[in-house]
Amino acid sequence: MGTLNEQCKFIAKTIREFLNEDQSKNLAPFINEKSNDELTDFLNGKKFVSSKSKRFFYHGTQISPKDFVLRDDYEGEDGNTWNGDLPEGYLFLTTSLDEAKAYGRYIIPCELKNISSKSFKTNADNPSQIFDRDYGIDLYRNDKQYSFWQKFEDSMKDVLIIKGNNKDTLITYYSNVIPRTDLAIEFYYDKRK
Repeated sequence: MGTLNEQCKFIAKTIREFLNEDQSKNLAPFINEKSNDELTDFLNGKKFVSSKSKRFFYHGTQISPKDFVLRDDYEGEDGNTWNGDLPEGYLFLTTSLDEAKAYGRYIIPCELKNISSKSFKTNADNPSQIFDRDYGIDLYRNDKQYSFWQKFEDSMKDVLIIKGNNKDTLITYYSNVIPRTDLAIEFYYDKRK
């Protein structure tokens, strides 16, 4: 294996090569991390794919928009974040960029194909936590049992919305989501910005 000095040089060279490769391939979008305001400004005036869409919802992920496939991220094949015990086939979206960022460094703007919804208003700053506790994902329970999920299923609607004080949590089946990776790629990788 060589002398200790040769081993140290080899290790240092390997680390430098790894860091240079990693920086050029994976970390480039984060060198100048984009702010929430930049994303909001960027999305302002962008055209929707679905004529029913009136606004974007957000999905945070660790997967680069260039490689992002919603089904793979949903099933955890490519994701690095805990997704709890979600209702089978459903996923969470949010109206909050900060909340989406908590799930990954990339934010994928999303639209919905079907917008029929059942919504509930909560006096909470974190509506997703209220849902988690009501559904049983969280170890703790709410003081009040809302039965959001049962009422949503009974409604036969496409989207469950838990409205909070400053943000909403949307729960819908993943095939109802249109991930706008085209916009995310343009936002994170277009050098003209």
